[in-house]
Amino acid sequence: MVLENYGFCNYFEQFIENEELLNPERKIEYIPPCALNENDFPENFNRIKNICENFKKLQYTFIEHESPSFIMNQNAKIINFWLNYQLSSLNPPISVEKFFYKMKHRHQTFDAQNKLDNLIYTIDKYDLENMIDIYNMYKIYDKMKNSINTADHQLACSYYSQEIVKIYKKLMLRSAESNNSTFSGALDFFKNKYDYLRTSNGFHNCKIEELPSKPSREEMETLPQSPPRKEFDKLPPKPGREEIETLPQRPPRREHGTLPTRPRHEPREYEYPEYACEEYTLDKVALIKSLLLSFFVPWLYNKITGKDMWNSITEKLRELNLAILKPITGETPAQETNA
Repeated sequence: MVLENYGFCNYFEQFIENEELLNPERKIEYIPPCALNENDFPENFNRIKNICENFKKLQYTFIEHESPSFIMNQNAKIINFWLNYQLSSLNPPISVEKFFYKMKHRHQTFDAQNKLDNLIYTIDKYDLENMIDIYNMYKIYDKMKNSINTADHQLACSYYSQEIVKIYKKLMLRSAESNNSTFSGALDFFKNKYDYLRTSNGFHNCKIEELPSKPSREEMETLPQSPPRKEFDKLPPKPGREEIETLPQRPPRREHGTLPTRPRHEPREYEYPEYACEEYTLDKVALIKSLLLSFFVPWLYNKITGKDMWNSITEKLRELNLAILKPITGETPAQETNA
């Protein structure tokens, strides 16, 4: 069995600070509306449509515009957790793989570069429950951190810290029963963050309870076992190859698979005059006439005047040039030559 990596839970604080994106009134430019329909998911369609809208916002914000692969992978794991969390709360629950397949099938530009392929999958129920509790701890931690600016911050700090301690103790028992080191590492990371806030100057007047230290192996044997976890309804199996083949084919992607960077406009239609498309051919008779004239006119001029026509033209142009450039003194070019 492959163990889930809890390392991405260390970034829950940054994710919670950006959850304002999930506000229904918050619109992001260039993200088209959700294209899922009731035939895709007949039950709970309104909630599924809301999940679809938010999933597109998260994908566009945290995946499309992140270039470092490490940051993008951590963001993808958080988005995968968020999607598992949302879909598991539905009744009946929906397979994550099926939802992701429908998203890519109905939205031509969604994940056009396939950055989320193999990163969206169903998280084990046991691990998902632990991750949800860690996420809730960070949610309460964020509220406690922001309560310092409220009038009743002392009462709020005490209440929030008690809620965090309850969840932390429950997770600590589960971590001791698990052989997943990343699970205990995520709890240690949160404890260090919590202890730093508890001892900071801004919270010295708040009564914040201290988180218990992790017990040793000998101490764990004397502790009561964690209560049995709630049973979840099994998720529907992943669609088989036969079922996928019966689904309608996805429309082809646009060239290069890139996302639009600006609103697209419909192409304009122009009306051209009828003569715009006429075909022109070479008039051979006119060409022969022009060639004959180019030879006949100079020959005729030579016979009449006894001079070469081209030399005469050159001489006339030279005289015209000298007349234009006549000096201000009024002397003609001939007078200047005699002088």
